[in-house]
Amino acid sequence: MLTSRAHSLGAILALLVSIIYLNFFCGQSHFYEILCAYTVAFVGYFIFLRSLRGEGRVGDLFKIGVATGIVLRVVLIFAFPLLSDDIYRFLWDGHLMHKGVHPLSFLPSDLIKDSTLADGYLRSIYAQLNSPNYFTVYPPISQLVFYLATLSESWSIYVSAGVIKLILLLSDVGILLMLRKLLVRFDVSPRWSLIYFLNPLVITEVSGQIHFESLMVFFLCGTFYALSKGMLRVAGFSLALSIGTKLLPLMFVPLFMKHLNDRVGNSSFLNSLFKFFAPFVAVLLLTFGPFFRSLDLGNFMASLNLYFQSFEFNASLYYLLRWLGYLLSGYNQIAIIGPLLSLVTVGLIAYLSLTKKIDTLSQLWKYCMMAFTCYLFCTTTIHPWYLIMLIFFATAIRSWWVLVWSALIILSYSTYRHPDFQQDLFLISLEYFVVFGLFFWSWSRGRLYNGPEN
Repeated sequence: MLTSRAHSLGAILALLVSIIYLNFFCGQSHFYEILCAYTVAFVGYFIFLRSLRGEGRVGDLFKIGVATGIVLRVVLIFAFPLLSDDIYRFLWDGHLMHKGVHPLSFLPSDLIKDSTLADGYLRSIYAQLNSPNYFTVYPPISQLVFYLATLSESWSIYVSAGVIKLILLLSDVGILLMLRKLLVRFDVSPRWSLIYFLNPLVITEVSGQIHFESLMVFFLCGTFYALSKGMLRVAGFSLALSIGTKLLPLMFVPLFMKHLNDRVGNSSFLNSLFKFFAPFVAVLLLTFGPFFRSLDLGNFMASLNLYFQSFEFNASLYYLLRWLGYLLSGYNQIAIIGPLLSLVTVGLIAYLSLTKKIDTLSQLWKYCMMAFTCYLFCTTTIHPWYLIMLIFFATAIRSWWVLVWSALIILSYSTYRHPDFQQDLFLISLEYFVVFGLFFWSWSRGRLYNGPEN
């Protein structure tokens, strides 16, 4: 028992030290340092999760895990993002709103040429923007956080980053509190909420590098929690806020509709639908309506279309089809392959919504995870933080292949070794060889989505 406890505490110490080193001392191009730190962090993470499988003093270990997760997030408030440069676009958009300029009105590359709009603050961060020729792609709830992070002109970018990190810390703690109760509802031990709360990828990409998947997941978790309490209006309200943070949960709307229908039956479906969707639609109109008030929709849609048909990063099925496209035509077929792969996800969601019985919350959870897994396998771009919602779903479904993927996806950072951001297709192939191998192995043994059906 003492040896086992010592192993658990050693794993926690390894997790602490490696994540702090990773976020304070590793730059984006320092791939081998990043790889070593991530590896140590995940070894500690997996050892600690294994210790939770016993019975003994699991309660004490859970408290240690929660304390560790909170301490890391508090410490990382003081670490400026070094592995991602998205923070500069966040502050650009927030500062524009304080100047009375809508962030969707101008491309940064156009605005910087206007001396009446481009002040010293904007000029100081313009060179750090990773997409100056694209309109912002961040929805209104995220924009609200950007606005709060730039409330004072006297705040440095370090202070603004800290404000955002504090908000994301609160969202992660909120996820932990709700997730524990949801897991009990699913007949899963609440200790497994640490799958999310201690995951090194989640901690680094949210608290270290400031990605808003945490806030999106917080509102999505709130939707499931409200449904578990029968609070349909609150559930609809929370789902709208999740979509207002990141657009991705929009794909789950048909599944939520099917759940409402199967849950209450045809006789009460319209009443339940109204209770859920009245606040849902109201929130979307109140948030997205003013947000798009001054937008040149044609230019925005053209830019958004270019964004999705041009960006390629760490993809799986797309890279395979792209290779076949080169063999057949001699050039990149992303304009065709990208939309076709999107239709696969749409088709799966339609199939699940039309053919599956989704009368329990655990079934809804499982099918949402299926839909999002399909989306990730079919998309042209998968940054590491894209897995955060999948890790959240894995807490109840207990799909360990997801956690292995969250460890392996760090191989995508090899791209930043090169000044021209050349992707290492060997390492990406290695990543997906293992991920798909575990995926199909779990499928063959009936363990792919093995959460309880209650």
